[in-house]
Amino acid sequence: MAKQLKINWKICEKRKLLLLVLFCSIIFISGCRTATSSPFSTEVQGRFYTTDLATAQSKIPFHIILPTYIPGNGHNMPSPVIDGPLDSESTNDKIDVNIKYDVDIGEPKTAMIQITETNRNLSLGDVQLDPDLEVINIAGIEVTKSKDGFSETNTYFSFDHDSIFYLVEMHLFDNENSFKIDEESLKIVESMINILPK
Repeated sequence: MAKQLKINWKICEKRKLLLLVLFCSIIFISGCRTATSSPFSTEVQGRFYTTDLATAQSKIPFHIILPTYIPGNGHNMPSPVIDGPLDSESTNDKIDVNIKYDVDIGEPKTAMIQITETNRNLSLGDVQLDPDLEVINIAGIEVTKSKDGFSETNTYFSFDHDSIFYLVEMHLFDNENSFKIDEESLKIVESMINILPK
């Protein structure tokens, strides 16, 4: 028993190390990508990581939606890091795609936008059971959101369309109440809904 626990612990430690190396690699590659403006793509432990939408889309059976609006200082849309399962690693046909933007909203403030797109049932919760949630309507789509004032540094939205579920999160770091997170997050969600497949 003790021997099996040691083996399991070593496996766990190796996985942690591999994930740490992956995380550092993505940060390093993202930094290089910013400097060179060229997309990157890599595969680790059954998932792909890329800044190229075409590469990501070639591995995913449903249409990946990227927002057409991202807040920030600068005129160019930042490139997201997109990750999802490789074809050989998909199980039960349930697929999660994660899209992450690091956004400069003015020194020293930064933000992270995290979007999950999936063909499994995903939402913020039931608005009738959770008083911190409310439903709003955007272009005919019901969107569940965290209520205004719930947090000064985080917002959450979820909606679905054609059996694809979307979760949009925006997290600020060192906001100082000068960035209108509710307003800006709503623009992100609206830009996604406006380009949903008909």
